Amino acid sequence: MTTRQWKLYNLLKSDPDKWFSQKEIADAIDGYEYKERANDRCSAIREDKNEINASLEVDKIIVMKNYKFKIGTKEEYLEERRKHVSRLKKQVKIIQDFDYKVNRDGYGKLLSNQGEVIDEKSKARRFFETFLSSEY
Repeated sequence: MTTRQWKLYNLLKSDPDKWFSQKEIADAIDGYEYKERANDRCSAIREDKNEINASLEVDKIIVMKNYKFKIGTKEEYLEERRKHVSRLKKQVKIIQDFDYKVNRDGYGKLLSNQGEVIDEKSKARRFFETFLSSEY
């Protein structure tokens, strides 16, 4: 772990019940650049949190809620874990939707995308065209 990561870990460990804001952390530890904006004001803290959690040099887990950080209790860890799993499931669904369309690219179809029969009078394309072609 880097010196900055150790400083972050030790700061959080100094008051394990406190949720430290990004501003408090950036003010206490050199090397963090705090930017006044609507969301993540210092992404380096979150990145260091992930590195610390991945490190086998420390046993504790750092959790984050509303861009505030602390050493996590089991319940806080489980809550953060649930959020990560939920995000992963949403990402899996997005990828499955992409793959579904890619896998049918070039296949013929009997019905238009609106469910109408494709015949000689139809303006619908007779094949699934997932990607843009020169015709578009």
